[in-house]
Amino acid sequence: MAVIVVLVVLMFISNLQSVVSKINEPDYDSGWVPISSGTKWADRLTHVKSFNHGFEELPILVDVQVKAIDGPNKDFVLPASGHSLRDDDRIYSFGQVVYIYNSTTILVSPPIRNNGKLGYCIYTGTSPYWEGPAEQTSLSALVRARAWRSSSLPRPDFIHKGSKLTASTGKREDSYLSVQHGLSEYPALVVSRIKFPEGNLYPNFYADSVGAGSMIYTKYADEERNGYVIYGFNNSSIRVWAPSRSWGFLFFGGEGGAGFNYRVTSAYLELYAWRERTVIPTETLKKTLSPERISSSDLTIDFRQTYQTDNILIKTWVEAVDGVNAGYRFIGGGALAYDEYVVSEPCSYGGLVYGYSNHSVRLWKPGKATNGALICLQEKLAEGTNSQASSRGVATVMTWQIGKVTFQPSQCKITSMDMPMIQLGIKINIFMNDFKMNTDRAWSWLTVVQSHPAGLMIYCRNIGHTDS
Repeated sequence: MAVIVVLVVLMFISNLQSVVSKINEPDYDSGWVPISSGTKWADRLTHVKSFNHGFEELPILVDVQVKAIDGPNKDFVLPASGHSLRDDDRIYSFGQVVYIYNSTTILVSPPIRNNGKLGYCIYTGTSPYWEGPAEQTSLSALVRARAWRSSSLPRPDFIHKGSKLTASTGKREDSYLSVQHGLSEYPALVVSRIKFPEGNLYPNFYADSVGAGSMIYTKYADEERNGYVIYGFNNSSIRVWAPSRSWGFLFFGGEGGAGFNYRVTSAYLELYAWRERTVIPTETLKKTLSPERISSSDLTIDFRQTYQTDNILIKTWVEAVDGVNAGYRFIGGGALAYDEYVVSEPCSYGGLVYGYSNHSVRLWKPGKATNGALICLQEKLAEGTNSQASSRGVATVMTWQIGKVTFQPSQCKITSMDMPMIQLGIKINIFMNDFKMNTDRAWSWLTVVQSHPAGLMIYCRNIGHTDS
């Protein structure tokens, strides 16, 4: 048997950065600045933070963080949200910091009272509606915005553009999308976002999508409004939901929930996904979640090492273990709300909320109240397509250290993730452009340059063979 191998050395060079377990420093970092909930709607613009990243191009990744400055979660960092959970018309507490962005600017808004309940910058719920390690309500916090240019991250392994979503039409085809990503594995990093239409208050701004934990009041009362784009993914596809019933929006950023005073009914969707071997996490941790597990230890995950919170990127998902979305992962967030009434079926609110410090991750999930669910996809999304309420799941936390990818000599074995072992040996000197190949060993070592002491893995693909 002779093995036919096509080796594109230039591909190794272009993808060399993509296989280290570190992500490049952001091209923009605002640093920490104070943010507080606003009490007067007329003064809302004074509470919205504007960060000029100055790229003159759309960032491929935006990460907005909210840090507690007091209370039992002091110094813990929660992610801001690309969508507003709700407005201020209901009497129940809620918390969120919302951001949108374009090719020059990141805008960040706290809750700003319009005519009802003042929302918090940090809110971790109250039992039995939410359970978690530490209950907290804070009107003030610190906020930080980071952004990466496309050139600073590896090229995504999957890109999808051009699909249009439209809310409130009563049609499944306008509010639901299932796209095959073709990776044959779970992506490690996914970006789902919508582009606001031109000719409006925020033309060509973008909002990042959220996970399975929205609150949609489109049947309960007309004055309670909100909007979402929700996504989940498994090892083969990405599913996207939007509100399909009356009063639903793709984005709703006003009336007390946030200070953008803007609604989006129709927008174009963009999806990006990176394989785990393209952006290898520094650390991956998992935790089984269930209705019975509500103690602090049940909802705390300790890192295996101590990090500097300013120099890491963290993403947390909850994976459904049952129902029509079994195996799909939904992004966690830092925004939280609830309602004592059943305002939606089969659930009214839910999702996974998380915050992290230099040593651990804290999780908050819906409690034993009957209308909350860890995986909450209401019937008002996409005309009930793959609707689900489940209180069981698995939390997955991925952490990437951030820093300049400065390469140092190291060695690694050449393996294939999805093909037989290739009888191939290569020596690559990146700086000398000296490429040598031999085929005399089943295992051979690859001398490369990389930035992580654990070693750099290069994967060769066996694209064909002949039998003799």
